[in-house]
Amino acid sequence: MPKLIGFDKARLVSCFLLLFGLGCLQELKAQSLWEYQQEVFAFRSKQDSSLLHGTHSPLLSEDKKNYAGLTYFTINPAFKVSATWVSDKERSKSQLIADEASGLIKFGEVHFQLHGEPFKLGVFKQAEKQKGLLYQDSLIIPFYDGTSGGETAVVGRFLNVAAPQEGDASLWLDFNKAYNQPCVYNMAYTCLTTPEENTVPILIEAGEKTFLKPKDKGTLPVEVMPEFPGGTFAMFAYMAKKFKMPKDVSKSQGVNGAVVVSFIITTEGKVTDVEIVRPLYPSIDAEVIRVIQKMPKWKPGTVNNVPAAVKYTIPYRIVIK
Repeated sequence: MPKLIGFDKARLVSCFLLLFGLGCLQELKAQSLWEYQQEVFAFRSKQDSSLLHGTHSPLLSEDKKNYAGLTYFTINPAFKVSATWVSDKERSKSQLIADEASGLIKFGEVHFQLHGEPFKLGVFKQAEKQKGLLYQDSLIIPFYDGTSGGETAVVGRFLNVAAPQEGDASLWLDFNKAYNQPCVYNMAYTCLTTPEENTVPILIEAGEKTFLKPKDKGTLPVEVMPEFPGGTFAMFAYMAKKFKMPKDVSKSQGVNGAVVVSFIITTEGKVTDVEIVRPLYPSIDAEVIRVIQKMPKWKPGTVNNVPAAVKYTIPYRIVIK
């Protein structure tokens, strides 16, 4: 049976109450909320400075003229989580070939929990240094999440981490410091491919949003995103209920991973133009399309209170038990 790891809305609400009602979060007890916010603001200031004044900034000269800063989600300490480091000392021949093709070499993994769900992400280093990429010498965690292709770039985002000292397997992951690749600002740059394993099938509403050209700021294409009846959690529950595992898929095939699918919500709230952005397995891809095409009407997105067609992208994770 497939297992869909969805967005646990109830858990997130309780987390918000803890943060802003009591002003305390267990992981951040040694650092005040104000101090943490200043830390993230300093990180973001460095991002802006590097893009505007850096020697290898990927920003086009025309974008620098009217540059007014990047766009971010509101700082949320719930997205700074403790993680456990797992080294990856041996790679198979096929994995090494995949590493070379993506431009990233796997260095290890981090295991963590977010909203009560367990996840793991691969940690990589660049096969060759890429101009314009911030923090050239850091280890990189490229990742997709439920915002990819919507509020954040379709190619995913990056986190940087330092390898723990020998004998210490603990470290922090701070998604409030997630940032974009150079190709998001300038199409002349090549995007590094985010490995399929690095998909977190929930909404990580933290860190940098997709880049808007300075001339386009203030004229956002969508002011209010479309909404599935009952919200995001209800959408994931609907998909888990309606999805039927294809008969040609068996445990022996080892089909596990995420299908990234996009579709358009029309001004009437209908689902159209369903397409697979990142495939997993042909019959599974087809079943995901079928389920989404059968969705009930959504509450459409709006621009200045006028209904607008919106392209929506989500990851659908399959785990065969």
